Amino acid sequence: MTAPPARRPLLLLLTMLLATMLAAGGVLQGCATVQLFRAGAVPERPIAPGADVAVEEATRALERAELSIRLDARRSLLPLGIANLLLSTLLFVAAWRVLGMRPGSRALATQALAANALFALVEYALTREVRGKLAMAFADHLPRAALKGVAMSEAEVWSALDATAWLLFRARLAALLVVYAAALGALSAPSSVAALPPLEEPDDEA
Repeated sequence: MTAPPARRPLLLLLTMLLATMLAAGGVLQGCATVQLFRAGAVPERPIAPGADVAVEEATRALERAELSIRLDARRSLLPLGIANLLLSTLLFVAAWRVLGMRPGSRALATQALAANALFALVEYALTREVRGKLAMAFADHLPRAALKGVAMSEAEVWSALDATAWLLFRARLAALLVVYAAALGALSAPSSVAALPPLEEPDDEA
């Protein structure tokens, strides 16, 4: 009699689903980065009827500033975008193989998670200057139009937005590392080791 298929541990299931979603987002982000540098421009959206013209103009100015910053950093952002696309695709495939309880999927997913975690740290280190410019652009273009009526001086609003932009960058990195660490921990759990079959090796010929 063949043994019944092992059930997927709940923590493994949850972390692999999260990893799949992060990987899908990474693939889309990598594709968007490659497309941005191929096109060299982003088409502007038409202003919707009834929209606040001042806010729309400030938003468009911010988008143009962000585009200029990214295009100036092509030599670093394009290779990182391609790496993000490839590594995210690897993670997506590996996570789906784990969810499908495929042989050898645990080892592949472990390597894919470790590679993506390392990439997240490298990307964060190499984009420090770009992040600073983006944070300044974000803080410089929004206060005058988008935050009218706020009971703060423009300098205070600028400082708050600058801090918020930096917090968002750090929060993204922290969220990625937490998910990757949780997924690696779930893969290493005894229940996962028992549930996921190893890669079958060919029998030695006599």
